[in-house]
Amino acid sequence: MNNSFISGKRFLVGFLYFIFLLHILASIFGWYDSIKYFDSLHHFLGGAWIFLFASFYWVKFGLGNDLNKKAIFLIFGVSMACFFGTLWEFFEFGLDKYSLIQYGVLGGNQADLQDTMSDLLFDILGALVAGFAYLPLLKQNRK
Repeated sequence: MNNSFISGKRFLVGFLYFIFLLHILASIFGWYDSIKYFDSLHHFLGGAWIFLFASFYWVKFGLGNDLNKKAIFLIFGVSMACFFGTLWEFFEFGLDKYSLIQYGVLGGNQADLQDTMSDLLFDILGALVAGFAYLPLLKQNRK
């Protein structure tokens, strides 16, 4: 399991760089505004990354990788995506409310409540897809 491609540090770091590169390019070229679901895609990828990051540490700290703990493992990873997705939404809210946005220097991040709920939904969906893709990699140690 530790030799698995998607459970390795290189993949996690490379995936994170990919997400940051997409964000930088989207900010420069206005993809968040011009491509209808680009923000949703970005949240989906972020949720998947958080799940994979959490699962890396789940296995690294020996919290279990047997068949009996798969449901707990999935709940843990999705919960981490929910938690960090919520923190990100608070961060965006803070930027909009208390930063240079009110002076017209930066554009707003939070369009409305529907945008926030959509962002959190795609964080969760990304984590779920990553989780169900990752589950078969867990060892099935049946006794």
